[in-house]
Amino acid sequence: MSRLRPCTLDGPAGLLRQNCTTPCGPAGPARGGVDGVNELPALFISHGAPDLILTKEPAYQALVHIGQQWPAPEGIIAISAHWQAEEFTLGTAEQFSTIHDFGGFPADLYQLTYPAKGSRRLADQCGRALKSDGIAFTEDPQRGLDHGAWMPLMISWPQADIPILPLSLKRGASLREYLQLGRALAPLRHQGILLIASGAVTHNLGTMRAPGSPADPWSIEFAEWLRGKLETAQTGALLDYRKRARHARLAHPTTEHFDPLLIAYGSGEERPGIRLHQSLVYGNIAMDSYAF
Repeated sequence: MSRLRPCTLDGPAGLLRQNCTTPCGPAGPARGGVDGVNELPALFISHGAPDLILTKEPAYQALVHIGQQWPAPEGIIAISAHWQAEEFTLGTAEQFSTIHDFGGFPADLYQLTYPAKGSRRLADQCGRALKSDGIAFTEDPQRGLDHGAWMPLMISWPQADIPILPLSLKRGASLREYLQLGRALAPLRHQGILLIASGAVTHNLGTMRAPGSPADPWSIEFAEWLRGKLETAQTGALLDYRKRARHARLAHPTTEHFDPLLIAYGSGEERPGIRLHQSLVYGNIAMDSYAF
């Protein structure tokens, strides 16, 4: 993985920057992978509201930078909190539809499409990796890309010229299962494949407040607790976050937006994470992103 410069905090210790507009960049080239193919990281992205692509909050520019930070991947495995299936499922469409799985947003948002293409080769690569680790999966040739996938991809790679393989979450899966899934996918990073797990550091829609609202202390505290565990690769604490982290259940009343983080962390071979971006919107929605 590229050597990355970590973000720094402004102001008193423990306070997140509300308007972090300068994402952290690489301090060196990507490492060599298999047969000269660059090793790429596993990323965890807080994708925020669907209209991020219109409002262009600070996290928008961070996603633009992500698309420029590493060599172009051979393919992207995209995992979204918004696709849960009965078992792990690969989306194997040749051409993906754009799913507008939201309501109440500006009309312009519903006109956006992201014409990404699938790849049988990428699906087979992923399938072999899962089988070798004993992970059962199925395929869905009809599934499109929901906003947790297409929105960050559209910002980072607007040309839609990189093959995409969506991979679902599994209803009822444990965090340990997601960690194992990430570990199984780790070898693909050495073959020029980028893994993007899209969720949120905090995700409680019932507590969202008006744009520009002051930051809620509980959201800051949870985001900083998580940062500490990721930057020191404390696997046990991450697996047990709902008991160990104060405000965990307030930050995540349901777990689907946290679950993708364990996949990215496992795919990064449980190395210390590096925070690429930090900002906060709607009072308590932390938009932090990490590379592993």
